[in-house]
Amino acid sequence: MTSSDERDPRRAAMERLSLEEVEEAAGELQRRLGVALRRIGERDADRGGMHASNPRRQVAELAALCEVTAIGLGAIAAGLPPGPRLPPAHPTLPAAIAYGAPNLAALLTRLEQDRRLLTSLARQLESRLDLTVLFGSDGVTPRQLLLDALIEQPARLALELEQVAGLREL
Repeated sequence: MTSSDERDPRRAAMERLSLEEVEEAAGELQRRLGVALRRIGERDADRGGMHASNPRRQVAELAALCEVTAIGLGAIAAGLPPGPRLPPAHPTLPAAIAYGAPNLAALLTRLEQDRRLLTSLARQLESRLDLTVLFGSDGVTPRQLLLDALIEQPARLALELEQVAGLREL
């Protein structure tokens, strides 16, 4: 079996981050998301409608990922199997989150609360972050779930929204 260092050096470097470093990076990524989303504005955040991929919907998808990950981490912390994973493109939860947030500020607040929820659960699991668990049909570690929800997906989205907002060029 190939080590994560041989498969993806960037991912291996992320997996070596301390929990404090993950929290700090997640907070900075969320700040960047907020700046870009506010720059895009309420009206343009919905460009394309609720059924298309638009900035509001993309942030709601990230919130959905965080919330599903939190449910899984909570189950692991309680000594229960984490249950099935929500398919990344499943539309119902992100649509409900986007609809439930009356404005961008509320959506960003929800995302901030989700980040705090995940980091709190991660602190509870700190001694077990690198133990492999079955989540859906995948064998993953809580650390991998955390990095996906707090670092990888927010970084991808921050870059995309910064480009849309005119804060970054390709």
